[in-house]
Amino acid sequence: MLHRKGFTLIEMLLCLVLLGFIVTLTLPKLKGVLDDWKLHMVVREITFQLRKTQITAIRENCTLRVVCLYQSEEQRIVRYYGLKPQYPYYTLPSSVKIVNPSTLNISYNPKGTPSIGCTIRVTNRMNTRLAIVIQPVSGRILIRAD
Repeated sequence: MLHRKGFTLIEMLLCLVLLGFIVTLTLPKLKGVLDDWKLHMVVREITFQLRKTQITAIRENCTLRVVCLYQSEEQRIVRYYGLKPQYPYYTLPSSVKIVNPSTLNISYNPKGTPSIGCTIRVTNRMNTRLAIVIQPVSGRILIRAD
């Protein structure tokens, strides 16, 4: 008797069909996971830009500001040093939007205190929302589910 090791063509095709079926079922859920990951990444980046501006204002003993431009087609976060914008801008991905009603302008004084306390609401295509809360006196920045 011949004892051959390996798989037959039918077994391999059956495995490929089964694998394709599993991928077809999980792909839509994977897209939602990627959108959520992108939303969290953007919220962390906005928080980083705010904290970086706050620390730079304290370190250099000057007033700095962050402007969230989101009324235009391209949403972005711009840091200003005096009247000059600092490059590079942080441009938000197209799948993530800031949903506040107007342009946000936050200044940090040399003590690191923000000019205003506010909430920046960010959403994605799946309508998942996160909020960045800037506390007025302490300047503490929190990320919360909205």
